[in-house]
Amino acid sequence: MRLITALAQMVFVVALNAQGTWSWDAGVCPSNTNWYGYCSAGTCPGDITRGYWVNNWRVYACDRGSLAYPGPGSEVYLNWTATDFTVFLSAGVDVKSIFANNRCTFIWQSGSLTLRDPANNNAPGTFTNQGLVQVVGSYSRGLLGLLVNNGTLVQQAGNTFFRRRHFAEHGHIRSARWRALSQLRYQPHPEQ
Repeated sequence: MRLITALAQMVFVVALNAQGTWSWDAGVCPSNTNWYGYCSAGTCPGDITRGYWVNNWRVYACDRGSLAYPGPGSEVYLNWTATDFTVFLSAGVDVKSIFANNRCTFIWQSGSLTLRDPANNNAPGTFTNQGLVQVVGSYSRGLLGLLVNNGTLVQQAGNTFFRRRHFAEHGHIRSARWRALSQLRYQPHPEQ
């Protein structure tokens, strides 16, 4: 019974950890830029026989499976300012919002971006890009929410499906291969 209670508490804590505000720290694992990537941080405090792990969200754990990542309701800031940096996405993400500053290169290979606010009846969330978003790989990927592009968006391969929401363009687009699964409301930059 204690084991079941302990496991239930651990799942609850990890779920709470997934919400809140998250900031990308490109200096933690510079050789692993994957959204769900991690790297070694030495030995586990209190147990030198185990490894210690960290991810680019500055979460440390003695067990790689215990590393927390942004989840539903999270506000994500890709706002590292020391140098230009890259964030690579090859799996699904479900968060409230993403803000990518002008130093960020966000490489979206595969997986869906679900931007929603579970605390507000799943109202649409927003991905605000001020840097460079590169859509790569011959995959189909989906976006639920609002994409506000104030930077550069390059669709190099594959298709991007917008689900239920819209896209606001204030930057530069190259080679768009987008499909609306329902109503796509496109707001072009006034100069286009």
